[in-house]
Amino acid sequence: MFGVNYFYLDLDLKHVHPSQFKEAKTATDSDAYQDGDVVEAWDHVFLWNKCCVPLRKWEEWRDIGDDLADAALPIILGEAGRGGGTDLLSRLESAATRLDPDVSV
Repeated sequence: MFGVNYFYLDLDLKHVHPSQFKEAKTATDSDAYQDGDVVEAWDHVFLWNKCCVPLRKWEEWRDIGDDLADAALPIILGEAGRGGGTDLLSRLESAATRLDPDVSV
């Protein structure tokens, strides 16, 4: 069995043994996290604090539409983005800063 290579968002957490990590397997698991808990999610290890968003909230957000983001997709994924290999963040920034964006796209 291979060991997991964790990505530590706070290098001070490297001394914490993985058996001490809290894991989120369902949307309600994070409801029990307390300030100071060490959490592992998708091989990333971080310290839970008051600024962290519980997974159940993420699930709520999945069902909320974002008209501005939806309108940007055809612009950033246009012909140049269909084949992959483009920097989508740069395309998004460019689209967001256009003085006269074509809203019909």
